[in-house]
Amino acid sequence: MKPKLQPEILEGLKFADYRKLFYKELKRMKAGFPEGEQTEYLMLSEFEFADLKGKKIPFIVVGTLGGSWGKFYKTEAKKRPNKDFSKGKVSFGATEGGLQNFHFELNDGKLTAKHIKIAEKVLFKKVKLSPQLSENVGAGEALAAAGAGAAAAKMQKAKEALEGQGKTLKEGLLKLKGEFLQVKKEVLPKFKAGKAGNKAIKQLKAAQAAFQTFKKDYEGAHKKVQAGFSTAFQQLEGQAKEMAKLALAVKKNKKSLAQELAEAYFMKKEKRAATEKEVAIMQQSLKNAIAYRKLDSQDDRALQLKAIYLTAQHVGPFFTGENTDLVYQKMQA
Repeated sequence: MKPKLQPEILEGLKFADYRKLFYKELKRMKAGFPEGEQTEYLMLSEFEFADLKGKKIPFIVVGTLGGSWGKFYKTEAKKRPNKDFSKGKVSFGATEGGLQNFHFELNDGKLTAKHIKIAEKVLFKKVKLSPQLSENVGAGEALAAAGAGAAAAKMQKAKEALEGQGKTLKEGLLKLKGEFLQVKKEVLPKFKAGKAGNKAIKQLKAAQAAFQTFKKDYEGAHKKVQAGFSTAFQQLEGQAKEMAKLALAVKKNKKSLAQELAEAYFMKKEKRAATEKEVAIMQQSLKNAIAYRKLDSQDDRALQLKAIYLTAQHVGPFFTGENTDLVYQKMQA
């Protein structure tokens, strides 16, 4: 396939006219070179068209580059001050997501991911093609091949980074939903019943910590990744605020240990709640018992505390440190 476009067309060429001609050349190429079969290309990646002064847009020719284009590449393209020339092989690739890949294999010159991106926007997108920069596997300058390989590797690395961010957010989202569901099923009913205690506070703290981790990962992710989680993030952010309010309410309504022990005693003995005075006495008795058992110097602190709490629950607010001795001894036996 010989290009119908010739070097003489470059003088005073308007972009609108060129694009029409380029699309016709692509149709010819597709008819003569099925998927995977290569032909040649020449590109001036920062060309200035007559009707777009000051803008740098790729000019591409596809087909066998003998004759006039071969001479042009050697005598004129390589002398361009910005070194924006390149040539190599092109081919149609597989179709993914409604767009057919269009592969550029660099053999000589300079072609970057930035040039490919601009070409995609102004030329290929309209005809549902996705230009891809492939690693050079043909003959060419060693430096050009290295440059193409590095560009492809950089693009692959960026793709993997985005996939990694998406995976992290997906895992965090699942964990967060689990934490919030647990709060809804376990903490909320206990709070409404006035029975939310230390366990509820721990569950709320775990849910809040999970949200902060998810928020940090979300805010640190690329905007393209964020877009896929924006709705979920907004919903969970609102739930997290409600969770914070619930945590404050639980702490505010949580009974002290002295109140819980005093009420357990009087509900069992007299079927009533403890008075403020009885709770205050229980609080002082607990402090006295802890001092009596010298917990700071004991290795079995947990066992000693359990003996104190059991004694308080069964003897009542007026229990003494000595009362705990018998309970402690039985627990050791």
